Amino acid sequence: MSKNKGFAAGTRLPLEASFNRQVGTLQSFQLGPRMTLKEKILHHQVHPAKLGADIIAAVVSLYFFWQHQLFAGLVTHLLPPVIASAAVLHLADLAPYKTSRLGAYLERYMTSTVQAIRLAGDLITVLAAWYHSVAGLAAGAAVILAAWSYGLLPPRRS
Repeated sequence: MSKNKGFAAGTRLPLEASFNRQVGTLQSFQLGPRMTLKEKILHHQVHPAKLGADIIAAVVSLYFFWQHQLFAGLVTHLLPPVIASAAVLHLADLAPYKTSRLGAYLERYMTSTVQAIRLAGDLITVLAAWYHSVAGLAAGAAVILAAWSYGLLPPRRS
């Protein structure tokens, strides 16, 4: 009788650890299904630490761009999200996100095109802050929100 009875192929039992047979030491510990790097990169985008870093970095950096402090704006806009991404990718268990409804939404709708649209919205907000355009900030934020919520729109009828 297989100890993985009832679990899909490629998944591990909860709390199952894999041991290095040569040394007999604990090598890795994983709670959920194995994830590829591509899956981790996709699903880390909705981790609260990553979202928080992105939002706070955007708000703080837009202030610096508004003040025409280019270096401070770029550092605060780019560095915290990169650090948060690295930390979440290496430290967080992203399996619960992959197996959730939100994970299914990401896999279906968060395509590279949608991510490019999010980036375009981000660039719009940066330029709007630089040129002191409140309407531009609102437009950039609307583009970002539209990209995130793209899959919530009703399907087109043929």
